[in-house]
Formats: sequence, C-alpha cells, structure tokens
Amino acid sequence: AGLLHRGTKCVIASASKAGKTWLLLDLAFSVATGTKFLHWPTTKGKVLFINFELQKAFIKERLDVLKNRRKIGTTDNLVLWNLRGKTADFEALIQNIIKEAEGKGYSLIILDPIYKAMVGKGENMGSSVGVLCSQLERLAERSGAAVVYAHHFPKGDAKKKAVIDRMAGSGVFARDADTII
Repeated sequence: AGLLHRGTKCVIASASKAGKTWLLLDLAFSVATGTKFLHWPTTKGKVLFINFELQKAFIKERLDVLKNRRKIGTTDNLVLWNLRGKTADFEALIQNIIKEAEGKGYSLIILDPIYKAMVGKGENMGSSVGVLCSQLERLAERSGAAVVYAHHFPKGDAKKKAVIDRMAGSGVFARDADTII
C-alpha cells in the first residue's frame, strides 16, 4: 500500500551481497500471505518469483527460514521458478512468463537478479537497458502484476552520488522504474 501498485515496475538496488534476495523473498511472502512488508500493509495476491541465481537447495532453505520466522503455514499463493543456468533468451522468457501469468491473477512478479536477463547485452548501454525495461513494462501491462527486479550498485564508494545514480550501468534503470527501493 502506497509503495507498489499492480501494473508498475520497481527496482530494488543495493551493493552486492547486501541481502536483496532475502528482501525480495520477504516481499513475496508478504504479498502471498497478505501480511506486512517491512511496515507497509499488503493486499494478498498470487506471486511469481523467478530465481536466476541461487541453486534450488539454497533458495528452498531461505524460503523455509522465512516461513518459520514468519510463522507461515502455507504459501499456496507463491509460485517459484528456479532458472539458474537455464535462460539466455530473455525475450522468449518474457513470452513464457506472460503466457503463465495471463488470466491467472498474479499480483506480483519478481525477477532476481536482473543482470542475469542481460546475457550478451551491456548494462552500461542505454539502448540495451531500454530494451530490457520495455520488456519488463510489457510484462507488467500484459500480466497486470507489479514487476519487481533486483539490481546492484557498482563496486566502490558511491556515497557522493545521488541515491538515484547509485545503480550500476545505464541511468535508464533509475529513470524507467516507477518505484525505487
């Protein structure tokens, strides 16, 4: 409520290994169960979490930790796709996600992390990032779900940069998102 809306795009960005996946999994649980995310209330809905990075056993372990910590019995509204090492053509994947999501009432689709969707493309090139963001927007529009993705800060000290400029690569990442966390 007041942070993220269906049909919009959100980027969650921070330094590498800062806990973005944990935060995204917590967001997924919050929406799937209709419980608070951090201090924001959520509306219960179906969630598709697309994991590009963690091995199946490790994401399952994290899900179990969150489930126990939050005292959640069932996560029927949470659908997990483990795609580590399986995606190279993001356009084909977007088509498959749209096919999965259309008519199924997803509230939230999470892609973690987004750089795995840019195989063969440069995250510093505005044109490459623009194409990616256009695909994410099409996903949000066609599915009706909020689309959230994780992105990283570049290595080094970014304290002197404005917060919106701290994300690695093209400034399109920051300019295109409806919500930045």
